[in-house]
Amino acid sequence: MNNHKKRNLLLIFLIGRLGFIFFDGVFNKEKEAENRVYFKNIGIEYQAEQHSSAPEEQKEEKDINAEIQKKFQNQKNSLQDIKTLEYIYKQEKSPKILKEIIKKQAQNYNFNEARSNIQILEKQWESVDIHLFLYVYLNSNNLNITQKESIKKLPPLLDIAVQKNLIGNEDYLFYGWLIEIRNKNYTKALEKRQQIKTPQYQPIIISFQKAIKSYDSSKTIPAYYQDGLVALAALKNGYFTIARKISLETILQDDNYILPYQILSYAHFLTNNRDTAIEYFLKLANFDKKNTETYQFLVGVSYYRKSDFTSSILYLAQNKSGKYQTDTLRYLIVNYLEIKEYQKAIESWQKLLGQTDIKNSDFFHYFYNVFYKGYFSQNKTLYETNEQLPILYIQECEKKLGIDDDVCIYGRIWSEIIDNQLSPANEVELISLGEQYNQSYLYHILWDINNKLGKKEEAKKWYAKTIASSQDPKEIDFVQKKLTTF
Repeated sequence: MNNHKKRNLLLIFLIGRLGFIFFDGVFNKEKEAENRVYFKNIGIEYQAEQHSSAPEEQKEEKDINAEIQKKFQNQKNSLQDIKTLEYIYKQEKSPKILKEIIKKQAQNYNFNEARSNIQILEKQWESVDIHLFLYVYLNSNNLNITQKESIKKLPPLLDIAVQKNLIGNEDYLFYGWLIEIRNKNYTKALEKRQQIKTPQYQPIIISFQKAIKSYDSSKTIPAYYQDGLVALAALKNGYFTIARKISLETILQDDNYILPYQILSYAHFLTNNRDTAIEYFLKLANFDKKNTETYQFLVGVSYYRKSDFTSSILYLAQNKSGKYQTDTLRYLIVNYLEIKEYQKAIESWQKLLGQTDIKNSDFFHYFYNVFYKGYFSQNKTLYETNEQLPILYIQECEKKLGIDDDVCIYGRIWSEIIDNQLSPANEVELISLGEQYNQSYLYHILWDINNKLGKKEEAKKWYAKTIASSQDPKEIDFVQKKLTTF
């Protein structure tokens, strides 16, 4: 029994180690940079921890790692796009744009917001893809996880979808199969599984089937351990209400079983239910003493997500070992910036520079805040507090990424701009970056430089590109007001 517990604990912990700094969209939270796509090749880079598991278990853990990592990457990408689409929708009120917002909200697991937007479309006699509708419906508050009768709302919707030829027979069987899983009718689910041949459903079905069959009734393991494995499969496949319902019912049978608590924590974390995620992580911190540090880190991340920066710092600062040191420093930096504790942000950036796993996104984040924001806000506190640190960041960037890397070039250019010493050669590099990435903030500085040099025609060109490429209303307003001062 203890071995079984430990094995499942290991699987869920892989979820917790997947580089939250990238999945969380931390760098997208910068107010001026929410909608920007940064330089190429910046994304999740994760190396799985090595465990003393059997080869079969190592393969299973690797598979889970890959699946959840992809889930986190999809969510990160959605976070980058939603606000841009919402801004466009406010201008155009286009159903087509609203449909794109709903897709992105589903990818970001904002199911209740997606459901509300679907209802707006329905009032306009518009609709989304039926499978997207059903996925959102299954994961939204339409289905109450504490009321068994709640699932009875779904079959009538499926019947209507069949009558209107929106779904086929095997689609109907698949959703019926999910209902059996949700109700823990595993025997019926395995029987229905035999009738579903559609390739797109096979990976999901096989994942659940493996969880159901991995339970061995001949061993002295309680039957509800099977429920824990099924709930984990639901979490992996993005059916969060199923994962939460089964986990809650499992806890009622054994409140010492760690796995359902972990599933509930991560399900709420992923679906943006900050307060509930914090509540479960704190329970786990007291319950599972061996992994207290992990839960404290995740509480800190959750507080950051709900913009309680002081509480976030309180929990992140408790991480004294190297287990999450790099990600902890990243979160401490963005928290300190939010509350304008610039000296502490600088101290954390110094520590981050010494980490062996510092990445290109870390260098960009430093350059963007210290140089770009310092220049345009005329608040050079981050730069002037430690004028040696920018030099060290540029040198380390070139050492790790290469002298020709775009992020390092960006840093070098800005180190000259902030000192009003931009060379003609670096201006050419800046133009090249602007043309390559089509980002408003790159055009913005080219407009500013040409204005200061009295090159009015060039300045007009870059002003036009700044306005055309920006989808941030705050930036557009800032640029338009700034035009009146030249």
